[in-house]
Amino acid sequence: MAKLTHQNQELVRQLDLRKQRHEQNIKEWAQSQEEERNVELENQSRGTASRRVPHLEREIDQMRRVMDKMRENVRKTNPVKDLVHKTDLPFVASINAHHLPPKFKMPPLDSYDGTRDPFDHIATFKTTMHLQGVPDEIICRAFPTTLKGPARVWFSKIPPNTVTSFEELSKLFVNNFIGGQRHKRSSSSLLTIEQGENESLRSFIMRFNKDALVVDEVDDKLLLVAFYKLMCGKVLVEKVRRFISIDCGASSDYLDEGTGIFYKSDSGFIDTGTNNDISPEYYSSMVSPNYVRQIKNLRSFSQGTKNCYTLKPEQGKSSNYLIRAFFFYGNYDNKNQPPKFDVYVGGNFWTTVGSSELYQLYPPWETFPDIIHVPLSDTIFVCLINTGSGIPFISALELRPLSKSIYPTNFGALSFGSRLDIGTSSHMGLIRYEDDVYDRLWLSRSTLLNWVPINTSSVINTQDSNDSYQLPAQVLRTAVQPPSGHNALTYVSSYGTNNPCNGDKYYVCFHFAEIAKPTQGKKREFIIDVEGGNYTSEPITLEYLKPLSICPQNGQPFEGHFSFSINATMESGLPPSSMQLSTIV
Repeated sequence: MAKLTHQNQELVRQLDLRKQRHEQNIKEWAQSQEEERNVELENQSRGTASRRVPHLEREIDQMRRVMDKMRENVRKTNPVKDLVHKTDLPFVASINAHHLPPKFKMPPLDSYDGTRDPFDHIATFKTTMHLQGVPDEIICRAFPTTLKGPARVWFSKIPPNTVTSFEELSKLFVNNFIGGQRHKRSSSSLLTIEQGENESLRSFIMRFNKDALVVDEVDDKLLLVAFYKLMCGKVLVEKVRRFISIDCGASSDYLDEGTGIFYKSDSGFIDTGTNNDISPEYYSSMVSPNYVRQIKNLRSFSQGTKNCYTLKPEQGKSSNYLIRAFFFYGNYDNKNQPPKFDVYVGGNFWTTVGSSELYQLYPPWETFPDIIHVPLSDTIFVCLINTGSGIPFISALELRPLSKSIYPTNFGALSFGSRLDIGTSSHMGLIRYEDDVYDRLWLSRSTLLNWVPINTSSVINTQDSNDSYQLPAQVLRTAVQPPSGHNALTYVSSYGTNNPCNGDKYYVCFHFAEIAKPTQGKKREFIIDVEGGNYTSEPITLEYLKPLSICPQNGQPFEGHFSFSINATMESGLPPSSMQLSTIV
């Protein structure tokens, strides 16, 4: 309002100056004309004729009439009243006639010129006005004082007597200046924030908080995930960024809230195939809730014998990758006949989907084989091959970079991995990312044979450990030990000749953590025996709550029937315990 008053005063001052100059000019001109007339009269008295006297009299009379009219117009003109009328011009009479509250004071706001977000300006203006409790009519009349430049020009062009409320005025305002609207940011954008190379942690956190404040419709769960990734450091965030996760058959990309992993649709990875949804009655038939969203749809390939996904990981060739496919039939075609087809990776056979003997660990129609693959080129092709026994399909495809120091092998790819979290209270559950930084899948098992499960709630620090396998702490906090009176954990595969653990070759890793603190004066020492003496380790002693992984034979595979025993040494005062198992054919 102060700004409006100042404008009125300036206009009055300019009009007064213009009036004074004009009256002065008229006065000087009239005086000169009067002098000229006197000269003419003097000449007439002397007998000199003048042809200009009638003409001059007519001009003087005309000028007097013009000057009188200008004086009358100035008396009738009220510049302040005209300016107020022009400002209120778009509003209806009820708004223009509303009296200004006696204690009303226009709050200081940055003037809007049409270049910023109109929603932000409206929101700020309404907040400040509502704090004073003023009615809608005053809000309408006060709003133009916050405009300048092009925005002020726009307001002056609104047709008179058309605006009946501030809501209506707001809509006109936003529709006209929508081009300046700020681009909305989603909560998932926070997951892309990375710490600069020379940026301090304090500066990084401040920048994260600042970006979080401008997010529209903040998702609290997503915000916690993003901040957790931030506090876990750049290593964890970098691993997620390098993941390739495809939800086959999905219509768009999304962030999986359960894992914090971005899943992409098939677009950009394959051009063939069609998207399908499984039958709803199979939504609850999966192994774990970790893949609820991914199993609801799939991509099928009715055309062509060979359909391939193209993966281009950032690390390129000669790196270690865990590739996992997920197949869930779910009677999507209403035929109730799961197909059988082959899958190849990098031109080499990987697996046959639909072979029930191969996947006895899992419920019918659901398989998720994985393979550890070292490609010879920067591009990896995963191909589904129609063998004439039904239409190939796939539910999800995932690639996870691994450290080159884990799962060393000298005989090609490692497939059909089975990772058992032994000693848990649950059965058939899955542990994966974020518990496992490599997103390996750990199948929970309470025990094998007559082993006794044990667990601890103590913290196992996997980050400071020299164990590069980085098992999830949740896996390491559960284990098994022999029954009372026994000094060995013995296992002989009994799944039959077609089980992966009884293939021609297999690769095995044992993972330990001492979670039962030895009593004073006693130690736990043991040796590992695989295939009845084919491999025997040196005596092993564990440190309390410190992980240890042992993959025998330095990458060389075992052959034949899978069996092992973990035996206490003669010097050990305690039986062996605290074991987890990974087997890969």
